Parts: sequence; structure tokens; C-alpha cells
Amino acid sequence: MTVAADPTRESDLLITFNTSGLSKFSFAVSGKNEDLNIILIKKIVTRPRENIVVLDAGHGGRDTGARGSLIDEKIINLDVTMKVGKLLQEKGIRVEYTRTDDSYVDLEERSAIANSLNAALFVSIHSNSSTRSEPNGTETFFYAPLHTPELYLQRDERLQIATLLQNQLISSLKRTNRGVKEENYSVLRNTQMPSALVEIAFLSNADDQALLVQDQFRSQAAQAIASAIEQYMKGI
Repeated sequence: MTVAADPTRESDLLITFNTSGLSKFSFAVSGKNEDLNIILIKKIVTRPRENIVVLDAGHGGRDTGARGSLIDEKIINLDVTMKVGKLLQEKGIRVEYTRTDDSYVDLEERSAIANSLNAALFVSIHSNSSTRSEPNGTETFFYAPLHTPELYLQRDERLQIATLLQNQLISSLKRTNRGVKEENYSVLRNTQMPSALVEIAFLSNADDQALLVQDQFRSQAAQAIASAIEQYMKGI
């Protein structure tokens, strides 16, 4: 490593790293601009991911998820997930699932399934809920904190797939755009590959729920999710 400074300017500092076998790097400045964090990773630490997409239908079995007045979340999630899988398979993309029926799957097991397959992508599909009836619309989550280097190194990919999913869903469903957000969810924290979690719409909102029970709306959501995944997979 070489460190050099311009003696005429106190604020200038140049740091040069001489490395061999570097696979990837990332850096971030702290919120107060006081610390610079640099992450370097060697090629031997990484291995190529398999060309597999793991789809995760949220909840299932004894875990109903959000309970609307007309339908349980677990039913919507599974229906949309299976529709997404069929669309992707028709495009020649290999798909695996954390569940394909109304069965209970532990949160850690969902991540373990994707990790054991060394999948390229993990997408968890949910329907939202609130203690109030007013919140509505679509939001998508990712997780790549600086304090977890192996996830932070995927920050660009994780943000990319979350953004693609959100944009496609908003374009197709025309619901309120609640944005892309970062949240420490188990399936995002424990997956070793880029991952995202979508919340299609709110079961606790009358207008959103009226749409979620419709097969046409769920098919639109599935097409949007599949289109985002296909676009992401073509770019890797």
C-alpha cells in the first residue's frame, strides 16, 4: 500500500493498494463522513453461482401471514409465486421453490434452501398488512449493511433487483409507490446471494384487498415480478 499527500493542500490524500487476485472491492463513508470503510475480497473466497432462481412464497401452513377479511396472505403468496415460476421456466430459467403447497417452512430453512443450491437470486413474495386501514400500495425490501461485509459487497446487486421489482410492479399494478427500503428481514439477512422481498399490496386496505383476491391482479403481479427477474438474470 502506498500513501501519498499533496504538501500544498492539507485535504488531499491519495491511497494506493497494490493487490493480487482481487475479486471485488467496495467502500463506504460513515454517516458523519468521519470514517472510510474499504472492503477487499480475494477470488479464492468466491465461487460462481448456479444459474438458479429461488422463489419464496411467504408464510404457509400454520403461519397464515396477514389475515384479511376475505383471504389469508399465505394463499395469495403461493399463487403468485407459482405463477412467477411458470413464467420464468417458460423463458428457460431454472426455478426452485421454498414451498409449492400450503406447508410450513421455517424462516432459516428458506434461506438454507437457497444457500444449498448456491442460487444466483432469491426473491420472497408477500402481501402487506397494517394495524390501520389507510396504508396501501407496493414496496420492496433489500438488506446489505456495512457492518456485514459479505452482504455489503452485494449491495449494488441487491439494490438493483429490489429496484427492478419495485419499478415493474408499480408500472403494472398502478398502486401507490411506497419505494425500495432496507430492512433486516431473516430471509434477506441469511441468504448468501442477492435477494429481495416484495410486498405486493395491503390486505388491511379495502381497495388493495379487493384487488388481491382477483386472479387477474395476481397474474399481473406475477408477470411484473417475472419480468424484473428475467431482466436481472440477463445482466449477470
